[in-house]
Amino acid sequence: MFDNRTFQKLVEANHLTGEVIAVNSFLIEVRGLEGIRLGAQVLFEDGQRGLVREAYGDKVILFNIDSEAMAVGTLVVEQEDLLRIPVGKQLIGRVVDPMGKPLDGKGPIKTTQTSGVFNAAPGIMDRSALNEQLATGVTAVDMFFPVVLGQRIAFLGDSKSGKSTMLSQLSANQIGTDRVVVYVLVGKRKVDIESLLAGLRKSGAMDHTIVVLADIYDYHIGGNANTRNVSVIDAVTGIGTLC
Repeated sequence: MFDNRTFQKLVEANHLTGEVIAVNSFLIEVRGLEGIRLGAQVLFEDGQRGLVREAYGDKVILFNIDSEAMAVGTLVVEQEDLLRIPVGKQLIGRVVDPMGKPLDGKGPIKTTQTSGVFNAAPGIMDRSALNEQLATGVTAVDMFFPVVLGQRIAFLGDSKSGKSTMLSQLSANQIGTDRVVVYVLVGKRKVDIESLLAGLRKSGAMDHTIVVLADIYDYHIGGNANTRNVSVIDAVTGIGTLC
C-alpha cells in the first residue's frame, strides 16, 4: 500500500497542488497546478504517478503513468520538474517496466540515482567519434554490414524474419566486455518474452543486460497478464558502457 507520508511531505513543502475533475481512460484533467511546467512528474494521493501533457491556466491535462483507475476528486501534487526514473548498476540482470518497476519477482531494486527521461542530447562537439566496430556475432553482418558502436541502426523485416534473434545474438556476443545491453521489448507476446529471457539466461547474457518490457499487458514473470491500453510496436536494443 502507498505510504501517504510522501504525498504529505510534498504538500507541506509547498509544491503545486490540484484536484482531479475528469477522467478519460489514462487521460486526467486537473484543476490547479497553476504554473507547472510541461513534462513535470506529479504524484496522486493514492500513490499513482502522472506526466503533465498540457496546461491551460488553472487546468492541466495529465497522462496517468500507472493505470487507468483514477477517481474524480483525487488530490495531486507536483513531485519533480521532469519525469525521472531510477538508474544504476542495480538494474543489471533485472526485468523492469519503463518506469523502472521490477517485473521479475526478485524484489525491489534499491538504486541511489535517478535520471530524467527527456534529457537534452549532448552537443555535436561533446560526442565521441564513431570509430569502433560493434561485433554482433553474426558473421555475415560483421563482414558485409558492420555495425559501429554508438551508431543508430534499424533492423527491419516481416514478422518472424529473425529480428529478435539477431538482437539476442548481439547481446550474447557482448559477454566478457564492459558493455551493458538494454533490451526493450515493445508489444511482444508473453511466449516471445519468456523465450527471449530463457535464451538470455542460458547464454549468460542476462548478467550484463537490462530488459525493459513496454507491453499491452500488466506482465509479471511467471504470473498472469491483464490487458492495458498502451500503444506498442516492436523491439529495440541499446548498448553502452556503465559509467
